[in-house]
Order: sequence, then C-alpha cells, then structure tokens
Amino acid sequence: MLPTGLAIRAAVPKNEDCNPATRDDTGDLGCHVKTHHGRYALLDDLRMQIKRCRNRWSTSLMKPLCVRLPHRIVAVAAAVLLIAQIAISTGWGQKLPEPTAAQARRLKEAAKTSDIDRDEVIVFFETAAHLDKDGATWVIPIHGVIYEPTVNPLRRSAMAVAIGRLADSDEDASKSLNLIRILDHFLVDNERGQDISIRIGNRVVNIGKSKANGHFQDTIRLRDADIQNLLVRRGQTTFLPFEAVLQTSDRRRFVGRAYRVPQTGLSIISDIDDNIKHSEVTDAEAVLENTFLFKFQAAPGMPELYQTCARKGITFHYVSGSPWQLYLPLLEFFDAEKLPRGSFALKHFRLKNPSTAADMLRSPQEAKLNAIEQILAAYPQRRFLLIGDSGEKDPEIYSATAQSHPEQVVGIFIRNVTNDQLSDTRFQKVTKELGKIPFRLFTDPNELSLDIEAINRDHGTPSTPPAR
Repeated sequence: MLPTGLAIRAAVPKNEDCNPATRDDTGDLGCHVKTHHGRYALLDDLRMQIKRCRNRWSTSLMKPLCVRLPHRIVAVAAAVLLIAQIAISTGWGQKLPEPTAAQARRLKEAAKTSDIDRDEVIVFFETAAHLDKDGATWVIPIHGVIYEPTVNPLRRSAMAVAIGRLADSDEDASKSLNLIRILDHFLVDNERGQDISIRIGNRVVNIGKSKANGHFQDTIRLRDADIQNLLVRRGQTTFLPFEAVLQTSDRRRFVGRAYRVPQTGLSIISDIDDNIKHSEVTDAEAVLENTFLFKFQAAPGMPELYQTCARKGITFHYVSGSPWQLYLPLLEFFDAEKLPRGSFALKHFRLKNPSTAADMLRSPQEAKLNAIEQILAAYPQRRFLLIGDSGEKDPEIYSATAQSHPEQVVGIFIRNVTNDQLSDTRFQKVTKELGKIPFRLFTDPNELSLDIEAINRDHGTPSTPPAR
C-alpha cells in the first residue's frame, strides 16, 4: 500500500507556488488543498476535523487514533475524488449525447443486410442511370429478383412433355438438355417479402421487400461527384457497380450494374425476338421450339451491326416481349454473340397465374409502349433510333412513339421477317404521319450502315475517356 502522503499527492494536484510556511501538522495536505480554491472542499473540511480531534483529545489515549485515522480517511476521500474526476472527464456513467443525423444514418445503414437464406439467390437486371433535372444528381434504377433455384423434378418433367406436345416437336422433350436449362428458370420458387439492401461504394441502401413474383424495384439518387470514383469502363460503356448486402457469414456475392448514359447523344431502343434473335413469334409452335428446345440463334448480320454501333459510342436499351425468366439465358446469348449490353425491359409472367398460356402469347404492345415512354422521359435531350421487326407490332409501336416525340426519334428501322412491302397498306398507315423521320424496311443489316453513320454524325457524342 502506498504511504498516505503519496496517495494524497496523486489525488490532489500540487501548486508550485505553494509556500511551505503555510504547512501545518497535516503535512503537505493544507498547502495542496488551500491553493485549489475550494475544488477539494471535502479534503479541507477533513483537515479541520483533524485539528479539532487533536485539541479535544490531546491528553487522551485517543490522540494516536486522531492523528493516524483521519489521514487514512483523507487518503480514501482523495482517491474517490480522483475516480470521480476521471469519470467526469471521460463521460463514464453519463448519458451519451444523441448522434447527429449523419451519424445516425451511417449507424442505421451499417446494420442493413438483405434477408437472404443460404438456398436463395438474387439476380440484378441491368438498368440505365440518368441525370436528374438539376444536372448534378444521378437517378439509378435498381431492379432484380430473388428466388430459390430448387426445382421439383416431377413438375419439370410434366412441363417438358407439355411443351413438347404444344411445339409438336419430333424430339423427346423430356430429354432435351436445353429445355431443362430454360424451363428451370420458369419453375424456380420466387420469394415474397424478402428485404433487400445493396451497397454502392461505401453507401448502403435499402431497396425494400420483394413482391409475390420475387421482384424488387426502387430508384436511388447519388450526386455526380459521389459516383465518379466508382464508375467502371468496359469498351464504350460506363457503368456503376453495386452488390447485395448479405450477412457477414455469407461469403457469396450478387452483383449488378447500372449503365451511366449521358444527357445527350444517340441511343438505340431495340427489340430482341426476330430482330436480333431468331424466334418466329408469329408461329406459336415455332416460338416454343426456338425458346425452349433449340439453342438461341442470332439473326444474320445483327450482332455485327450492333457491335459497329457500340464502337461509335451508341448506347442500347432492349425492350422486348420476352419474359423476365429468360433474362439469364439472354445474357448468355448476348455474350456468345458479342452483342453490346444495355438496359433491359422485359415482360412479367408467372406460371401460377390462371392465364399463363394466354399471357405467354399475348401481344406486348402496351407494355413496350410504356417502357419506351419511360426511357424517352429519362433522357429528354438524347436522340433515339428504334429498331424492331415486322413480325408483331413494332412498326405500330414505333410509329406512335415517333409521332408523340418527333424531336427525339430520329429513325425507325424494321427488319422484314414477313416478306412485306413498304407499299402495303400496313406500312402506308404507319409512315403516313412520320414526316421527315426516316423509316426503313430491311432484310440485310448492311443496308443500314450509311443511314446509321449519318444519324450518328448528326446526333452522336464523342467518346468519353475511361472512368478508371
């Protein structure tokens, strides 16, 4: 145990100007206490009690106790005061101050994780970000689906046989590896009510809960200055990567990308079926075969045309009547054919719906019109070239769009898969109100090279340097 004097000196700061002449029988204590302006009033009071004790019991056997015991009491009191001072200076025992709004947001975001089980997966669909009206904030659409990929083999076999019969195919559909690969995307167990959070850079954002079909969708806003160091350049495209936030014990990664599309320049809004992928959508049996039984085949010359356009800095938005279940097979097809990536807008479709068969073959005209309207609204200063096919309603959809937005649509190119003529009544009707907007009905994509070159020269933007 430390001597009493040392304990007191440790507890009470010493004043260097203290006059030793002021010391009394209590040693240094009086000097230390008197020079601290009452901050240690308890010690000062104890010192006075020592004096009184000595005077009262000066001739008694109690005198030694009066001398020694108070010194120990003073030492304990000084130690208690030292602890109290440390507690006050460190905030121990006090209520913590409320965090600022920014601190509260960071703490809240740090706790966000996606509600994903080990047997569930997330697929993010590629989207396109656009600048808000202020010119400094990027609006970033986030869209994806969460599902459990486990498939009931009996259900798969039954569906395979049914599709084979509908397609009137000579192949044994139940043994078709391609059919099983495609069909499994329709038979997965979509997860409803799962909470999804994503991380962009060091920012965590909650997207919300998934719907009955497993889809989740939201938009987030980030300042232009905040995303510059996050952008990734691939060829002529620039995108903002993000990923799902999982539990710390889950080492999987589910990543997505939103393409950064500038305010000005030239974009292509493109159909997929019978435009860049051979589908034969006008023949119910053929479209089932080409979707489920056979490997996806590219329309001749279209991948090369789109590759040329991409090298010129033209961006792509794919709007199709294909269901979202074909998204991953379509990405495989795009990569195999080296088709340029872009945003996707496909059709919602569920096998559990009573109208499944009708939905599969129903014209996607309304959905495609709405999707195209959203794209044009997001980029009011960009110019758009619309490319589709004559198999369904692309000519009518594109003509209506051009008439509503004559300042944005700079051309309509239709791949002729029905052996029609421009002089046919159908095309006379759709071109009647187009004015000076070019309309081309083509069979060979090479026919479009000069037209696209001229349009891009007038409305395209120079290539930008890599983001990183």
